[in-house]
Parts: sequence; structure tokens; C-alpha cells
Amino acid sequence: MEKHDVFISYAHIDNQNEWVSEFDRVFSTFLSTWLGRKAKIWRDRSMGSGDYIWETIEENILTSKIMVPIVSPSWVSSEWCPRELSTFIENRRIKAGSDSAVLNIRKMPVEKEQIPDEIRDVLENVLYKEFFKKEESGKIRVLSTDRGEQLRQVFLDNLEDLAQDVFQKLRSIEKATATDEEAAAKPREIQPFDGKTIYLAEPTPDLMEEYLEIKRDFLNRGATILPYSILEPKPNSISDYQAEVEDQMSRSDLIVHFVGSEDSPFSQSDDRSIARLLADTASRVQEGSKINRLIMIPRNVRPDSEGHRDFVQGLSKLTSRNVDILQTPLDLKTEMEQILLKKQAPTAGKEKKETDDSSLNLSNPSVYLIYDREDEGLAKNVSSQLFKKGCEVWTVTPDKDSGKEGSIEEHKWYLSNCDAAIVCWGKAKMFRVRAMMSEFVSIMDNGREKDFVGKGVLIDGKSSEKDGFMTHERVIRNSGELASFVEGLKRGGGSE
Repeated sequence: MEKHDVFISYAHIDNQNEWVSEFDRVFSTFLSTWLGRKAKIWRDRSMGSGDYIWETIEENILTSKIMVPIVSPSWVSSEWCPRELSTFIENRRIKAGSDSAVLNIRKMPVEKEQIPDEIRDVLENVLYKEFFKKEESGKIRVLSTDRGEQLRQVFLDNLEDLAQDVFQKLRSIEKATATDEEAAAKPREIQPFDGKTIYLAEPTPDLMEEYLEIKRDFLNRGATILPYSILEPKPNSISDYQAEVEDQMSRSDLIVHFVGSEDSPFSQSDDRSIARLLADTASRVQEGSKINRLIMIPRNVRPDSEGHRDFVQGLSKLTSRNVDILQTPLDLKTEMEQILLKKQAPTAGKEKKETDDSSLNLSNPSVYLIYDREDEGLAKNVSSQLFKKGCEVWTVTPDKDSGKEGSIEEHKWYLSNCDAAIVCWGKAKMFRVRAMMSEFVSIMDNGREKDFVGKGVLIDGKSSEKDGFMTHERVIRNSGELASFVEGLKRGGGSE
């Protein structure tokens, strides 16, 4: 459900003199006039960072109809802004087959070479308005309401034009949505790949279009695609990344790789090939399993380095019974269809076992978040993530020193009755974290009648204390580990 009309993407440094705030205020006024209601515009006003802040930003990106990136040198060099645009583009292409809902604002000139490769085409092709003026002397003057009447008037005119064009684009999106909702109201037909899970490995950069085409096609035909987004922040270490990938691959019916001419490194500080890491992990997952792998390597591939060439040649020579090499998207799609349609339904014996074990499954586990008041912001972000993953989330800030018995009683009831409990550790002192975790044990003698299905500590940020923290409870350090914890809960054992 799209709840925002517009998502404004900007670098916080560009708002040091309230330029973005003024842009937002004036634009909102103009757009509200055209809409006949208050415009719903979202922009990140926090100054935080990390997985949990990103989850909040991503949620608002995915529920926005239009994105307006305010591009500047600070924007293109930001860690977050290009990722925001990439996430929006991928979501729009999958949902609508188009990235035309981007209106690119230039606050300052930016050289083409400064723009990250994955978003360069979009920013070059959808340039909308320049909010700066180049004088005869070559000097650049940024438009604003406090730079003289001439620059002020151009600033206002540009925003009025932007508001009108956003209004027209919103109308076209709403018409398309109405048509989709009308179709959705009809009884849903069973799709050919309902219940099938495909792991689509992150493609090399030159095969992104082929990847998106395949992803969109199989999503529309009922398949579940893992990972849900290749734009999610990766774990900091390769071992954590491979563990996350291995878990998702092992739950899939089919693994698909897209290997082209261009290679890409794991991170700026680690140049190991993502394509090679994914291929190595898939080989391990395949050992002793019946999972099929398909690898698309175009006929005209020209590897961009000697190491990548050796890797591609090695893949091309694979002779495993469950591995096939394809050269075109059409061949790949056809082979994927044949493999998925051949997958047999569960046997009667297996169905019976799953029925017998169903009492262990929790479709909507209740998770109680325990935290100090100074970590309330962290808990709010984690709560949002858990809710999106299907959990019922319970929160209360216990304050035993205040004498508020209602809060203490509520805390005790939640701890006695939840399926799982997580201590959130961001800014709190370590001794407070240990004290909160000790209640996992004490509650068993003070009202709790059943074991926890899962319990652990979620650690946000880095410090010497956090890096060296040891416990026998589950430790959660990123969004991937949180997702794994929730999946464990739903199977009946999140603390394993």
C-alpha cells in the first residue's frame, strides 16, 4: 500500500542552511493546492545510521509513489542516497515495469563520472529541473528564497512547475492503481509456481536488466524470490554474508546465477568477487541435496579482468548433473519453468509428518522487546521490522526505580506470556543489558510456565564492549540475523 505521494531523497549536509526544508515547505504548499488536500511528503529527518535506521527509510521508500532526489556532489558521494534511489527504482520496475516515477532535481552541477554506475542512466535520462544558475563568470549560484528577487522567483517558478508535473504523474499512477485493484478484486487464480522458491543470485552489473526481467516474470506467476532485495545492506563480514546466503539457498527449489562480463567486489574494503562467493556457496549447498542450479553466461561475454575470466571459464566447464549453463534469458526462463513444474508435490507421508508437527509452528509469534529508555528509538525501528515479518510485538519501558507499579506489572505479564524476548542494546550500559537478560532466568521462577521459544540480545553499533560481548543467548547484529531469528520462531525454535 503506497501511503506517501512523494519521497524526497537528499544529503543532510545540503540542509545545513535549511535549503531542503524550504524546498519541502514551498513544494508541499504548491502540491497541496493542486491535490485539494495536504500532500503526503516523506523525507528522513533523523541524523542516525545503521541497519535499523535503513529499515525505516526503506519502508517509506517502498510505500511512496514518486521519488524526488535532490542531487548534488554530497548526494552522489553519500553512502545512503544512491541506495535510496536504487531501492525505489527496483521496486518500481518490479511493480510497474518502469522507473518513470523519478523526478531528478539538481541543486548543484554534478559530473556524469561522479554518479554511481547503477543509477547513472536513470539520473541522466530523467533530469527534470536545475536549481542553480551559472553566471557569465562561470560562478554557480544556488536558487533560494533569500538570494535576491531574481533567484527567488526562479526558485518558486521551478517548484510550482514541479508540483504541477507531480500532480499529473500522481493522477496517472492512481488511474493505473485503480485498474489493478479492479483486477485484484476478482477471485485469484492459482498461479503455476505458487509455493515454489527461487534463489536469484545478485547479477554482475551488466546483467541487471535480465535479472529484473526474470524476477518480475516469476513473481507475477506466484514464485517466492530470495533474497527479497539485492539492495539490502550486506553483513560486514564475508562469513556472515555467506551464512545468510547459504540459509536462503538451502530453502530454495532452484538457484539461478547471472554471470556476465563485469565483476563486482564484495565491498570497497574487500575486493573478493561477489559472483564467485555466491557460486562457491551454491556448490556447498548442492552437496547432498537435489537443488538444481542454472547459470546464465551470455555467448558474447568478455570478462573485464583475468581473475573474472578464469572464474567464467571454470563455470562454463561445470559438468554436475544438477547444473546447467544457459546463454540467453529465453533459454534460462524455459529451463526454469521446466525444472519448477517437475518438482513433485509432497508425499502423503511427508504431509502427515508436517501435520503432526504443526503444533510447533508459530505463524505470528509474540516478541517482547526489552530496552532502556535511551534505546527507545532503536526499539521502535526493530519493532517495525518484526511486525513486517509477521510478529506480534509487545513493548513497554520498565522503570523499576520510578515506583510505577503499572509499568512493572505490565513488564512482568509480557515476560511471562510472550513466545520470545529480545533485549535491545544500543546506547545502554553493558551492566544494564546483563541485568535485563538475567530476567530471562528469574521469570521462570516468578510466573512463567513454559520455556521461551526464542530469546536473545540485539546489538546495534560497534564498540570494544559490544565486539567482545559473549553470551549463551542468541546474538543478533544485523537485519539478516533478525530475519533468521524470526524464521526460527515460526518453526518453533528461534534461539537455536
